[in-house]
Amino acid sequence: MGVYIGKPNAMQEARINEVEVYRNGGSTKILYTLNNQEGKLYFSQRLDGIGKSYDEYKGRFVELELLVVDENL
Repeated sequence: MGVYIGKPNAMQEARINEVEVYRNGGSTKILYTLNNQEGKLYFSQRLDGIGKSYDEYKGRFVELELLVVDENL
């Protein structure tokens, strides 16, 4: 099972190692491996709207932007 990570024109599939869903309204942490490096995706779903979603990979934190879903899929 994998998750796709990257810019839309350069997506890569990473292997999922672990998924945790928190009891704060659904925040989710996904630990993954991509190119033999471990990373972490964190999606904030706090009920009060506070918190950021980010990708931590190779010691860098990248804040995630709003995902646009194509309803035609």
